Amino acid sequence: MTILPSQAVVLTAVLAGVRLEGRIWRGLVRGVLRRPDVPERSVPFTHHRTLAPVRWIGMGVLVLEVGVVHLLMPSGPVRLVLLALGVYSLIWVLGYLLGSGPVRPHLVSRTAVVIRNGLSTEVSVPADLIESVHVDRQSRPRMASLQCQDDVLHVVDNGGTALHLALTKPLCVVLPRGRTAQVTDIRIWVDEPREMADAIRRVSMSGAAK
Repeated sequence: MTILPSQAVVLTAVLAGVRLEGRIWRGLVRGVLRRPDVPERSVPFTHHRTLAPVRWIGMGVLVLEVGVVHLLMPSGPVRLVLLALGVYSLIWVLGYLLGSGPVRPHLVSRTAVVIRNGLSTEVSVPADLIESVHVDRQSRPRMASLQCQDDVLHVVDNGGTALHLALTKPLCVVLPRGRTAQVTDIRIWVDEPREMADAIRRVSMSGAAK
């Protein structure tokens, strides 16, 4: 059977939606159970805490809106449908907040530094590819959380980045919409940049000692 281009576009969108839904529910379950996605022998570093109060206030406003709509609507099928949609939206937002924040921290291990953002972005940087790391806070004018400018990858949160990783040679990273780029520097947001920088330096020193 031949799949037309228009059908392929629809199928791709449907599959992307299914994958997103799966990540939302995994984030919700792991977040509620307090089981972050941290492999053994990896040290986690959070990147969500600075904006967490604002995001949870937004969640509270959404809860209030769902309650108000439910009270204002007269009894009947429409009220039940709106309530179901409201509850589902709350679950979806909660799953996103948990799945993109506390469930998926950055990771430092003996072999790699794993940089995470959102529900799916994950950039693995081999430890022996890191030339230097230092704290360097910079603001970013654009809102996109993943930005690539020249040969620098910016993984943005809280309006900027806080840690700079310089690489010994270009690293191929995957960008939105299936694009790729070769980068020699990576700037990320992390809640505790000094602690993460120290952890990366210890890994680099132990690797050099071998």
